[in-house]
Amino acid sequence: MENFNIRQFVQDKYKQEDLVRLINQKQVFFYLKNNVYPLWLEAGYNDRIVYVFLKQPTLMLFSKWRNYETGDVNEKKEK
Repeated sequence: MENFNIRQFVQDKYKQEDLVRLINQKQVFFYLKNNVYPLWLEAGYNDRIVYVFLKQPTLMLFSKWRNYETGDVNEKKEK
């Protein structure tokens, strides 16, 4: 049986402009906490792990991250 390379399969499926790469561990944790998961990991420069996400599911979270709104986006604010 031929070895199946899931990373290559996903890379062939998506264009580079449909992907976002993150190295900021706090930002990655924020995404994970809000149920957005990376497609794969890469070995990056300076011994860093690069997390590769689909861009579309991260857009709302990136906006919140940029505006320092890092509470869980699924939580309802109490009034």
